[in-house]
Parts: sequence; C-alpha cells; structure tokens
Amino acid sequence: MDVNIQVDDEKRYDSPLHVVEKYAADSDEPDKSHIVLGWLLGYSTDLSEVFKAQLLSSVCLIIVQAHY
Repeated sequence: MDVNIQVDDEKRYDSPLHVVEKYAADSDEPDKSHIVLGWLLGYSTDLSEVFKAQLLSSVCLIIVQAHY
C-alpha cells in the first residue's frame, strides 16, 4: 500500500504572541489563572535529538512554573 502522509509546518511568528481570554472557573477560587507556553523546534528525525529537546522543554516549563 502506497501511503503518503504529510504534516504542514506550524505557523511561525516574528515575536511572542500574547492573548488574554476569559474562561470558566470555580466560584470558590476567583483569582485563578491559566498560562500556556510553547515553542517551535527545528526539524529532526534523530530520536536522540528529539529526546534531548523534550527533556529541555520539560526543564524550561518547570523553571517557568516556579516563577508563577
């Protein structure tokens, strides 16, 4: 079976994107917030490089979470 699966590149931004939106929250905790961070890595089919990038991503998220 000849199957061609293609995934298009993610949209790249020239600067960080900042979005503020409201969302439903429990009434007993009115001052909660939700922060989403993400970044786009380069191309890689090397499993070792992908693992290193995932590890670095996890460490960066832990550092960011410690500041909030």
